[in-house]
Amino acid sequence: MNIYKTAKELFKRRNICVRQCVEEQSDFYFSRLDAVEDKFVKNFYSQAVCGTVADTYDFFTYLQSNNNIFYRNAKLLTPELGREIYKWNAMYHTIQFLRIGFKASNEKLKADLEACLFNAYELSDKEQEVYLSFLDLIRENPARFEVEFSKEFLKNIFGGENSGGPVTLAFANNFFYNSFHEFAQYVTV
Repeated sequence: MNIYKTAKELFKRRNICVRQCVEEQSDFYFSRLDAVEDKFVKNFYSQAVCGTVADTYDFFTYLQSNNNIFYRNAKLLTPELGREIYKWNAMYHTIQFLRIGFKASNEKLKADLEACLFNAYELSDKEQEVYLSFLDLIRENPARFEVEFSKEFLKNIFGGENSGGPVTLAFANNFFYNSFHEFAQYVTV
């Protein structure tokens, strides 16, 4: 058995899976964003879509570690799960932006961002409630936000049994934290 050949094949299969389950779905979101008239909002979520693709490759394919829940569960990726990852990343970006970049006097921007988030990402009523509860949490208790958001994401994406320990939470938190901070370099108001 050639270990190099086996590792190369595994890497290739993971790349194909991410491409089919996540990257190819970016067209769905870009087409939904075409209808958005506000250029800032459109660009905000277009950048979030691009970041989701890059971050999914990083975490599901490149960060090889037994502790990386994304890498460990790459075989679970489906197009439906890919859409859920887009939704969660868009919610995180919106919440963080509203926390750090939002001027209270600009209620229209907040309303436009949330309308786009709810419509372009097809958030169900329950998902909208989850988003709003996390928006409240980051305002009331920012220290708890990262942990609770990561726990809920892991539960929704990988199931409750996989959403345990601190290392798993750290990988989920890192997924969103790095994604948003890379994203924030390109967003200006």
